[in-house]
Amino acid sequence: MQVHEKRKLLEAMDVLIRRPAAGTDFTLAEAMAYFKMLVEEMTQGGVRVDYVPVEEKINELRGG
Repeated sequence: MQVHEKRKLLEAMDVLIRRPAAGTDFTLAEAMAYFKMLVEEMTQGGVRVDYVPVEEKINELRGG
């Protein structure tokens, strides 16, 4: 992961934590994508990050 990508993650997290009203769906998507990239790279693929849509997860938990 390049330094500029880590910086993008930090900037997105800063917005989401300090100024959540200024965050957009793009800010959240960017934070999620760069977080996934960081975790998977740092663990050399040992930990995989997957995001599941809420409705899909609720149905799965209900046995559907």
